[in-house]
Amino acid sequence: MGISSLKSIGMLLTLLIAPCAVHAELPLTPPPSDTDNENNAPNAVSLKPDADILTFENKDKLHGNLISIEKGVLNWRYPKVTAPMLFSLPLIANLSLGSRSLKPARIDTRLILTNDDMLPGKLVSIDNNSVKIATSYAGTLTIPRPMVQQIFLESADSSVYIGPNSNTEWSDAQNKSKFNVQSGVLSLAPSGLVWQKLNLPDIAKISFKILSKSPRLAFSFYANDKFPRRPNAYRITLYSSSVDLYRYTNNSGSDEIKEFNFRDRTIPMKVDIFVSKPKKQFTILINGHVFGPYSDDYDNFAGSGSNIAFENNANSTLKIRDIAVCRWDGSSIPAKISAPSNTKSSNDTIFFANSDRASGILISATPKEIVFKTDFAELKAPPSRVSMIILAQDKRQLPRKRADDVIATLNCGGHVILALQSIKNGVLSGVSENFGEAKFNLAEFNSIQFNIYEHLLQDADNQDDD
Repeated sequence: MGISSLKSIGMLLTLLIAPCAVHAELPLTPPPSDTDNENNAPNAVSLKPDADILTFENKDKLHGNLISIEKGVLNWRYPKVTAPMLFSLPLIANLSLGSRSLKPARIDTRLILTNDDMLPGKLVSIDNNSVKIATSYAGTLTIPRPMVQQIFLESADSSVYIGPNSNTEWSDAQNKSKFNVQSGVLSLAPSGLVWQKLNLPDIAKISFKILSKSPRLAFSFYANDKFPRRPNAYRITLYSSSVDLYRYTNNSGSDEIKEFNFRDRTIPMKVDIFVSKPKKQFTILINGHVFGPYSDDYDNFAGSGSNIAFENNANSTLKIRDIAVCRWDGSSIPAKISAPSNTKSSNDTIFFANSDRASGILISATPKEIVFKTDFAELKAPPSRVSMIILAQDKRQLPRKRADDVIATLNCGGHVILALQSIKNGVLSGVSENFGEAKFNLAEFNSIQFNIYEHLLQDADNQDDD
């Protein structure tokens, strides 16, 4: 598309959508504002031309820079086009935001809400009514307790990776552009293979969620840089009714460590892999079902690298989110986290760092102490000794879905669903059914997905067709 035609389109859309708009260059970096400081949302930093990318519902893409979003209209700057280009939001599928170069904030808590929002931050307090966290992206957020399903607590140095966050993190082993990261979801086309180099700890927990029905995938870990050839690595292959754990080496090929049957196809499918490199031992949890520990009886640890990789062996797109790698103490084999049940639990459950667990009532929590009451005693522990708290299922509430909801994905590995009100001067304003009105620092986000419920319906239809 030529510059003249783009200029014409921009002017035509301006006339169609906003007849009274002023056609003038708008500054990318707004002046400091006291209002922004009060809202805990600092202004955006300068961006390079073409830093942002618009993806339309018809799959077309347009590079440029976001100026603002107001009253259902997105204001866009395209290089060398004087007039801003205006687009109605129903035309937009996704907005990918260029890097704003912020220093990562310290995080010790991740909340999973009942609508699967993931909110990272620092624990402020928990009481009978609410959960409070301090965030770098929206100040202090107060979430009603019934809107929270899980609370993950992590030490400052336990997390290695939380994502997926962007396409640039991943390498396409086949150079065929068969993957995309959008709104915190890694989508991998049939026969696609992507990998990422991480600093995998010797004792690690690796987790991810599979969103696709009937997935057939292979996940490699501790792999060296031999993609797309078979690397020195360990590999878990998920079939329709079974799971295989293999070791691969360039010298001796593949050797099966363990095959086990698994028929629980609940979606999303949660996979947790606990690895002890010194012991050459693996424990696998799928939807809370524990398999293992399994030992590699060979003399050497097969994985000679620090890469992880996903390979899609199905005929439909594989969708994965909530990929997390963290250090694990390795002190004991994890207990079964949950079991499928038709009854909703009326108790909270607390999981300690040493894999002990207890059921009862979470009384309170602060950065210094967690108080948990059981039938036999009242337990008190510092947050550093607690890994996770699951709140009672029978008290949970689901937020409403609204037509103008978007999914905004955070750079630090989280996402939030909210009704978008506006984006201007580096501040995203919106309303969450979980915590009400809030103003967010736009620089903390890497993408925004629009028309989200239409996309979910389309994905479900596509899965059914497959």
